[in-house]
Amino acid sequence: MQKQSHYNVLMLTNGLFKELEKLDNKVVLLEVQLVESRVYYALGNQPKAWAPYTSARTSAVSSGMLYTEDKDFDTVFSSSIEALEGYNSREETRKATSALQYMLLDKIMLNLVDDINNLISSKTSYEVFWQELGSDNVDHEGLLYLKSGGI
Repeated sequence: MQKQSHYNVLMLTNGLFKELEKLDNKVVLLEVQLVESRVYYALGNQPKAWAPYTSARTSAVSSGMLYTEDKDFDTVFSSSIEALEGYNSREETRKATSALQYMLLDKIMLNLVDDINNLISSKTSYEVFWQELGSDNVDHEGLLYLKSGGI
């Protein structure tokens, strides 16, 4: 019964792709790609789950570049938050660090110093910095300074 529901969702996504491409609605297209990836994963078909996931990532990067060009930094920041949380939850440290860097650049572009301090001192940021640097290479004083909100 549940498998049939998954197949029904896949049939719906195929029709949605064609319509969304005509409308050039990248945000909704991204959502549909992620749903398709989750459905294939739930069905146990990991190879097919990767294709829409990869397309979604490509769409997200393209959208991020377009939003940056339009100086819509709030949208870029929102996308970066989602990327940071997703990468951090999957322990993809380098990608999480890149997302965090984009978030910091966004706040710099908006000249929001207080937000930069809050971002750097957040638990997730601290975890990402710690994982990226590794305990052997850590400047403990520097990390404690960042954690305290210093910049």
